[in-house]
Amino acid sequence: MVSLARVADQADSAGFVQARCDDALDRLSALHPAYLARIERLGAKCWTLDIDPSARWWGHPQRHLVGDVQKVGTLYLQCQFDVALFNGVFGYSLNSKDGQNEAIAGLARVLKPSGMLMLGWNTHLVSDPLRLSAIEQLFVRSERADFERRVTFEDNTHVYDFFELSNLAR
Repeated sequence: MVSLARVADQADSAGFVQARCDDALDRLSALHPAYLARIERLGAKCWTLDIDPSARWWGHPQRHLVGDVQKVGTLYLQCQFDVALFNGVFGYSLNSKDGQNEAIAGLARVLKPSGMLMLGWNTHLVSDPLRLSAIEQLFVRSERADFERRVTFEDNTHVYDFFELSNLAR
């Protein structure tokens, strides 16, 4: 099983960005203080993003932005992050293909050339994101050691897909 901590171990000091939906259970599990500490223990810097200003409490205490993930490419610097965890957004708050493509294109812009996208989504809520034009044009399935391309869970519709920027996006 791939863990957020294993991905965090691969991020260097440039950082790690996480965008999430406004689902309270997702916040509790994904941004537990132990995860923030693990992400940052080797020098990586974690940034969080949420459209809901009241969600600031769940974000990083110093590096949290309030903003629309569809505009993520303008909220952060180009090539700023090593890893983007994009979990629980599709199907909960970002449901249109156009909006999903805009968010994925923005994430491609803020990832470093060797950057990784961890995309968490639910099969009962949205179509497979592998069919999104932004995924097809800007990303390839991850070939990193110790990572599956796709992680599924028994008796659960949640899926994690792991991508790297394609050579065309670099």
